[in-house]
Formats: sequence, C-alpha cells, structure tokens
Amino acid sequence: MEIVQYTPNTLSSITEFYNELTAEVPHCYPVKEEEFALAMGKVVTGEYRRDSEKHNSERVFIALSDDTIKAFVHTVLSLKAENEEEDVGFIRFLGYERGERNAGQAALEKAFQGQGLGRYLLNYTLQEMHNVGYRHAAISTNWENYRALLFYSNCGYKVVDWTYEYEKNLPRSVPRSVKKQ
Repeated sequence: MEIVQYTPNTLSSITEFYNELTAEVPHCYPVKEEEFALAMGKVVTGEYRRDSEKHNSERVFIALSDDTIKAFVHTVLSLKAENEEEDVGFIRFLGYERGERNAGQAALEKAFQGQGLGRYLLNYTLQEMHNVGYRHAAISTNWENYRALLFYSNCGYKVVDWTYEYEKNLPRSVPRSVKKQ
C-alpha cells in the first residue's frame, strides 16, 4: 500500500471514489468534479502552512493499492489565533472501502504524523488520570512495533517486561472424552 498526497491530477479518481463510497448513505448526494475541486481548492501539497495568513491549512492523503484508491483523509490544521492557546487539528473527511480499515488508518497516520497529536493525547490522558487519583500508568504494544516503542520511550516510559502470547486452534467438534456422559 502506498500513501500519496492529493494533487489536482487525482481529482477525477478521488471524486469517483467519494461518490461510490457515499452512494448508499442517506442525505449524501453525488458530487461533480467541479464541486469537489472547490472543496479541494485550499488543500496544500506539502507541510501544513504554519506561516500562512489564513488560519486554516488543509491536506489530503490517499491510500493506493495497485493504483486503486482504497481510502482518503482530508485534514485541517487551524492555526491558533492570538487569544487561543494551541493549534487545533481536525478531520474533515475520512473514507475507506469496506474491509480496508487499515488503508484508512494508514492515511490518517500520515496526515497527522509529526504534528504532536499522539504526545498531546497521551499527556492529556495522563493528566486526567492523575486528577482522579491514579499514580501509575502502564501501556503496551507489540514488541515489533518499533515506532510505538520509540514514541513511548520518548514520553518517559520504560520497558519492564515482555509478554508471550499463546494460541491454540480448537477442533470443530468436541472430542468424546470431553462430552458429558
């Protein structure tokens, strides 16, 4: 799977994808390319513009598999005004084909990666836990998820143990020795 940033030459395929995705959704109507182009008019093809005179900076990422769109996410970073404490990021649209949740997840991660959202959410959660009386926190991840291990260690966590997972496939029928007599 490949995650690419929206460019105007992907307008036709992303409009078609959106229309197919929302065809059965109540109160959603098919859009024309021109309408979609208007919605995508503010989308930048690079990093969020932090020095922009506008207060919003938008990006769209598309998840492709074999040159077919599987998902896309449209995100906005609203730059803080003088009376606000921090920037606010939000998702304008996230859509993926049925069964392609991983594509949606990958596009979403790409959109907000490096923006500090994970650190903010983790710190906010820890602060709320502290406020209600918790004094310790534990978090877990797959030992092969190096990005998560690095992230958690950069947030002050340390590895304290490894866990083993056991799996057993059960037969379709119960063996005679287990059946009630």
